Order: sequence, then C-alpha cells, then structure tokens
Amino acid sequence: MEISIDASQINQVVNDIMQMEVDISQSIPKGLQAGAEIIQKKAQELAPVYTGGLQQSIGITIQPLQAIIEPAVSYAKYAEGGRGPGGVNVGAIMDWAESKGLPPWAVIMSIKKHGTRPHPFMAPALDQSGDTAASELLKAIIEDAIDIFNSKGS
Repeated sequence: MEISIDASQINQVVNDIMQMEVDISQSIPKGLQAGAEIIQKKAQELAPVYTGGLQQSIGITIQPLQAIIEPAVSYAKYAEGGRGPGGVNVGAIMDWAESKGLPPWAVIMSIKKHGTRPHPFMAPALDQSGDTAASELLKAIIEDAIDIFNSKGS
C-alpha cells in the first residue's frame, strides 16, 4: 500500500506565485518532503509491531511533483489489508507465534483456513495527517515565494 501526495492540485497557488515572477522550483520538493514526513511518522506510529521492521521500512520517495510514502517489506500488504485463506510463510509464522506464546501449527492452520484480519496503518495515517501534510506543502511554497519576493525588492 502506497500513499501518494500529488502537488499538481495546487496549480492556482503556483500560477499566482509565478505571476509574481519568483522561482519556486525548490519549494515543491521541500514542501513535499515536509508533508511526507508527517504522514510517514503517523504511519510508523500506527503500524503493527513485531520486530519493528515494518515501521522502519516505511520510506519516502520524492519525485518532481509527487511524494510517495510506502513500506518496503513484502508483508506490509498483508498487515494493511489482511489476507484470505491459503498458504503461509511457515518460518515467519513459527517465529511470530512462538514469540507470542501461541502454538505455531495451530496459527498456521488457522491462517490457511481463515486468513488474517487487516490492521490498516497507511490509509489511516493519510486520513489523520493528510491535511497537515498539505499545509506543509503550501507553507513551503508560500514562505519561499515571500523570501524571494522580498529579496527582489531590496
């Protein structure tokens, strides 16, 4: 599950700033990074924890007009969305079950038969912090535009 922040929706603000003849090309990545870090932190807080690997794997990739926040571990999709009945990674389940004091083969058979429940963390992170992240993006653009505009006036 990845979350994407699309900065192209702030076209009106960008157009208005461009009419002031200021270069905000560095502001957008800075604002995307600041906003993405807010969502990343919330996702790390909400992620289920066993070893901390899932939390630590939640990374950020900044592209010209987009920030992508996503976990890098292969099992993240199962933590976020659950999984249907079927085959399981026996080694991973054995370690986890034993750490919880559960009989590993009973857990494996239960997952094979019933699947697992979802434990959403990425979507709720966006729901809970998306507005703040968007504000950080706009703040970076506006602050840089003001700084550039003021420096042109002096």
